[in-house]
Amino acid sequence: MRDAAKQAGTDPADIGFMPFPVQRDGVFCAVTSPDYLQAVNVNSDHKEAARAWIDWFTDKSGYAAANLALSPLKDAPLPDILEPYEAKGVKLIDLDDTKGAEVKSIDNQSEVGIYKPDYRQELVDLARGARKGGLDDYLGDLGKRWAQARNSLGS
Repeated sequence: MRDAAKQAGTDPADIGFMPFPVQRDGVFCAVTSPDYLQAVNVNSDHKEAARAWIDWFTDKSGYAAANLALSPLKDAPLPDILEPYEAKGVKLIDLDDTKGAEVKSIDNQSEVGIYKPDYRQELVDLARGARKGGLDDYLGDLGKRWAQARNSLGS
């Protein structure tokens, strides 16, 4: 799927990722989340086989690389597509799901709409020149609205 998106453009190198346009303590952050949650059931009669599968999937399957995903292995390098994150010092953080409701409240009050398709479409339209304005102004406005909502909610 991700490779199909890269191939859909005129230059696959133009397709990539960007951190959410807000900084904390002067650092851009990007949220990570697992592609799959895996575990061995404590009640399983086949714990060794289940663990062997998880180890193979994690260490040897190549799934993360094939899907341009972060490896679950702590010492694995970032996928090539995220090298710009590393070069710009973007901090990768795991989203604490207990904060999910807080993020949604800030998003709703700020009317940024990170969970809505309009937000993504506006970014795409800016990038392709179908929407008036500059990216810096657009992202600055989103950041300002987000910060105001966060502050008003006491977050």
